[in-house]
Parts: sequence; structure tokens; C-alpha cells
Amino acid sequence: MKAPFERLRVWQAAQDLAVDVYQTTREFPADERYGLTSHLRRAAVSIAANIAEGNARGFRREYVQACYVARGSLAEVRSLLDLSVRIGYLSTGNYQRLTAGYGNVVGMLYRLIDSLRVHTHEP
Repeated sequence: MKAPFERLRVWQAAQDLAVDVYQTTREFPADERYGLTSHLRRAAVSIAANIAEGNARGFRREYVQACYVARGSLAEVRSLLDLSVRIGYLSTGNYQRLTAGYGNVVGMLYRLIDSLRVHTHEP
């Protein structure tokens, strides 16, 4: 039986993005294993993990807060992807593919947050 969060398209897309980040960062230099590679991977994994955690909480406000954390991790991923291109670790094609995945997750996550906030009466 699937957990409730596994049915969320945003969670699925975040998982896909994390897998893509993992596969792409295999091409990064070995001396970045504990630097940029690790940081980028942890940020990417954090997105889906926070969505799942928030979904499992019993309170909408906590769910919204977890989604805000996921949104912060998404911004981290985008910033690290930009840096990876600038220092030559990430090709333009890989960057475009990863940022497309990023954009997909961002849109869905913002819609989820908006939907949750309407039901919690938050500003």
C-alpha cells in the first residue's frame, strides 16, 4: 500500500529531480565528492523528504511549514546548479534538463502551498 504522500505528483516530481541530480553529479570531479556534489545531492533529497514529512503530520500548519522548507531546498538546488554551470561542472544541456525539472517542482509546490494556506487561513 502506498503512503499518502507517494500519490502526490509534486512528491513524485521531486523524487525524479533528486534521481536526476544524483545521476548527473556522478560526472562532477572526484575532489568535489564532499563539497558541491554532496551539498547539491542533500538539497535535492530534502525537497521530497520535507514534502513527505509535512504530509504525514496531522496539522496543516505543520504541512505548510514543511513545504516552505522544501521550497528553500529547491532554491538551494537552483543556486547550486547555477554555480555548477559557472565553474564548468555542468553542461548547458544537463543544466537545462535539471532546471526544467526544478521548474516543474516549483510550480507544483507553490500550488500545494497556496492550497494548504487557503485551508489554514494563513496570510
